[in-house]
Amino acid sequence: MYQEVEALPGELEMGTKINPGEFDCYANAEADEPMFVLLARDITSKYFVRAWVAIQCGDIETAQILMVDAAREREQENKVIKKVTDKKMVEAEQCSVDMENWLCKKSKEIR
Repeated sequence: MYQEVEALPGELEMGTKINPGEFDCYANAEADEPMFVLLARDITSKYFVRAWVAIQCGDIETAQILMVDAAREREQENKVIKKVTDKKMVEAEQCSVDMENWLCKKSKEIR
């Protein structure tokens, strides 16, 4: 089911736990900054990363398509077993709230 994808031209080396890359999130994060890490073993992670790129580049249509693709792949894998009340899902939702609040606080500090 899984197959390797051809490398992009001028490809940067992706950071790993043992070999942090140029954009190491742990090194770049502020001490109190909430973080959410996507691991390669999550079958939907590739879609979320590509959607993030699309959003950053202003390509909202592609981002929407990628989100639908992620949901479909998860469904095809029959791995839609998590409930919103699952501890990991609750923590992820809380992370989203914490990120929003952190950014709001930082933007007030900058003003």
